[in-house]
This record gives sequence, structure tokens and C-alpha cells, in this order.
Amino acid sequence: MLPVIFKITVYLNKMKRFLFYGMAILIASSCVKDARDKFEKLHGAKWSGTYAAPLVNVDLNLNDAVGLVNGFAQLGNYQNNLIYLAYDKKEYSIWGYEMVKIPDQNYNENYALNGTEQTTLTGGSFTLTKEWNVPLTTNGILEADSVYFSKGLLKPYINNQYNHPCSGTITFPDVRLNNNPIVFNFNIPAYTQFNADTLLNLVKMNLTQTSQNFGEFKMQVSVTWTNSGQGFSSGDLVSMGLNINNANFNRIYGLFGSPNLVDAEDSLKTEIFGAGLTSGSVNFDDPRLKVTVDNNTGIPLELQTSVLSANVPSSGAVNITNYPATFNVAAVAFANAGQTIRDSFLLTKSNSNIKTVIDQKPSAINYKLKAKANASGSQRNFINANSRIFVNVVLELPFSGIAADVVLEDTAGFEVESIAEVDYVDWITFRVNIENQMPLSIGFQGYFMDSAYKVLDSLFQPFRYIANAATVDAGGNVVQSFKDGYDVTFDRAKLKRIQSATQLRFRAVVPTASFNGSQIPVKISTNQHLYIKLGVQTKLSAHEEF
Repeated sequence: MLPVIFKITVYLNKMKRFLFYGMAILIASSCVKDARDKFEKLHGAKWSGTYAAPLVNVDLNLNDAVGLVNGFAQLGNYQNNLIYLAYDKKEYSIWGYEMVKIPDQNYNENYALNGTEQTTLTGGSFTLTKEWNVPLTTNGILEADSVYFSKGLLKPYINNQYNHPCSGTITFPDVRLNNNPIVFNFNIPAYTQFNADTLLNLVKMNLTQTSQNFGEFKMQVSVTWTNSGQGFSSGDLVSMGLNINNANFNRIYGLFGSPNLVDAEDSLKTEIFGAGLTSGSVNFDDPRLKVTVDNNTGIPLELQTSVLSANVPSSGAVNITNYPATFNVAAVAFANAGQTIRDSFLLTKSNSNIKTVIDQKPSAINYKLKAKANASGSQRNFINANSRIFVNVVLELPFSGIAADVVLEDTAGFEVESIAEVDYVDWITFRVNIENQMPLSIGFQGYFMDSAYKVLDSLFQPFRYIANAATVDAGGNVVQSFKDGYDVTFDRAKLKRIQSATQLRFRAVVPTASFNGSQIPVKISTNQHLYIKLGVQTKLSAHEEF
């Protein structure tokens, strides 16, 4: 096993960045302590030994280098495998179940038999038939036409305050399960209340069957009293009503009006032009700004974009041209509820000034937009409980372009371990074999710094390119990979100099390949790889006197 000398402490999402920058220092395992323990049991012994082992066998492509610069960048690839760097920001509406709420509610009607009806009951029996239009309260929709419930309880009741038994039915002709109206039968004694409940799961409520034509459903009650011979008292009556509790919907249909379902003003940070890129120029040949709307509601949308600009450090805000001020997105048809309609507009160098803007290295893309419902006029629509509208602003930077004199820098925490064991190390040599299939040269240097950021030593002396770019043709396409191998040696003196290091500053230079001595736009695809094989050899020695 090999000695533990030090370790680099970095966040996981930075590890591939540093592998791509160049060679991070990797020294494995724990045998120095074991060797020292053996030495302490000997006196007057001289010992030396050389150990070697492979450490890293890595296959990287640009997908592994998303972290070359700070920020929430993503990588994708087009159908031709050309890779692009994407910065995106997603705006979204609230969920459908948050947009419309069905609060707990109750409805009650009292009825007292008149003299004629009491006389009829005294003669044997009397049947009362009543129908009421019950309002359904819904918050977030102007007029509700129908509700498809996912949960809830419908709880009707009859409170018989007559000293005569009764029986009958409570019917909800507009509240249906499997297209059958919900009906309750009751048979109760005098001075007794009947209570019932039913789950609203999978129940459909039609709210358009009353004269109002929205927001109401019918409750029909038939009560038959049988004379008990007890007569009547002042205040006798019957109470009839219902409660609805804990109701949610799967789908609701009606008049929503024209609210702004998305209303956003924000910036899309382009960190590739920020702190990570300290000098040089990057030219992207075909940048693209895309705004995509996903609509899975039954509401037609109008995307209204009032601001689309870039923050350019040298000149301030620069307007991006030729974006549509309004952009229509169709509604999902009722028969296709649950599906999503996606539409978008795309700004390229052929229809806007986006390339000119990106060439100025903006620090951010600014936008202000709204997704307005029913912008063309009021109409009746639907939403599902899981409906949500997404607006995605994406800046795509395809890796087809030129990088010249580009310097990328970053700092990682660096922790030295087992300091005393350095005395047993004569030297450590890293052997590196590289095959680079990408049209990018990789020049690299690392600086060991103490807690005051004072440079103690460097990784390479002098700075070097650890991999030259692959050879390209006149069209920027790779025709031959670059292969090389070399050694990097740390002697005991160098190891001692970096014992107090707490930071490791990485500095990478990544120019693109040239053709016949001139830089041309090159293309980087997912088929191109950087292969790194890293091995380590170390010599340990000790001399202890008896």
C-alpha cells in the first residue's frame, strides 16, 4: 500500500472540474504509519523501498466538465451529438389544487307544517316534497360549472322535531357516481335526527342545472310522517341540509376569467462569463435563446414578454431584438385532459441580435414575462388538480466556436495529513498518459497556498500543457486525437514546503484547436473523450540509530 501524505478536500461537484482542469494530486492509503510503527521497534536499522501502483483510469468528455465555471449550467446534445452549455431559469404557476379551493361548507333549510298539512297528518299521514338549489362555494374560479371530485365527504341530514315518526329520501340528481344520482333513504322516530355521509371520490357534480346555470346543485327531499296520535306543539319543524367537508377535485370546469397565471421578472445568470473566466475570449458561433411554455390546463395562454435584455459589464443593459411581445399557447382539449401542450419561440443569430449580445460576455439575461389566461376574452375552461404552467427561459451555447487565451481559475480547500511521515518519503512521481479527442488544449497549473493565500509552491515547474488539442480539419471537425505521456515528481523538499498549505488554486488555459495556424470555430460532441491514466511511484526510506 502507498503512503497517506495529504488529501484534497473538495465538493463532489468540483471533482470532475479539477480532473478536467488537469491532474489533481492523488496519493493513496495508509502504510507509512505501519512502516513507522515497525521502525520504532528497531534500532540502528537503515531501510528503503520503492512502491508503485495505478491510481486513476478516467474516461471524460465535456459532460463531465459542467463545473468548468461556477453556476447552474447544464449540458445537452443535439441530434448531431454537438454539445451545448445551457443556462436556464424556470418560472411556474401554482398548482391547480392551489388555484381553486373548495372550502368546508354547509346548507340548511327549516320547514314548519302549516295548518292544512297538520290536519292531513292528523288524518293518518302527510308527505312533504321539497327541492332547493344548493350553492357550492369555490374560491379561485368566477363560475364553476362542474366538479370531478378526488376526495371529500357529502353529509346530508334530516332533523325531525315533530312527535311523529317519518321516512323518506334525500336525492341529489346533479351529484352522480357512475352516472347514477346519489340517494339516501331514512326511517326515523319522532324527535330524532338522521345523519348520513358518502365519499365524494370519483363523484361528478353538475352545477349548471338550475336557473342560475352555474355554481348550484339540486337537493330533493321527500318526507312522509305517520300520525302517532301525539298532536303538535309550538315550534315543531323539520331541519334539512348537508355538509361538505375536506373536498378536493381532480378536475373543475367553469369561468376562470383572465388572470396572470405566471408573472415573473428575473435574471438568468451566465456564469461562464463571470468570475471563473478571468481572461481571454470565448466566441460561441451559434448561441440560442429559447423560451418554452408547457401548458397542461384547458386554458389558452398568451405569453406576454415585456423585457428581454442582457447585462453587459462594459455598456449596461442591451436589448435583445425581435422577440415576440405576445405569443399564444393553445389549451388542452377536454378529451385530452392530463396531456401537455408545449410551444416556444427561439432567437438565433439569423433572426435576432443574440450572437452580438453574447459576444459581449453578458453577466445575465434579464426577462419580464406573464402568462395570461384567456387573453382574447372570457371563455369556459378547465384545470386539473395537478395542472401547472411552466415557462422556461434557456440560453443555449453550442460548443461550436473559438476560445483564445481563456484562463479559468478556482480554489479548493487543501488539507495535509500525516505530516510527520514526509520524513520517510524520498520522492513521489506521478506518471500520466493522456489521449485527448477534443479540439481543446488543456494548459494547467496548481498553486499551493497557506491560510493567508501566500503561494508556497506550484504543481508544475514551469507551467505546461498537459494535453494538446486534437487535430481538426478546415470545418472544425476532429480528425486525429492527441496522445502523450510524462512524469511529475515531488521530492522531499517540495513536500515539506507544502505542509502548511490550506488552499490549492487551480489555473487552467483552454484554447481551441487551430487549422493551418489560424483558429477556426471547432465543434465538440459527446463522441469526443479525454482519457487519463494516472499511476504513482514513491520511494520511502528511514535511518534509525540503536
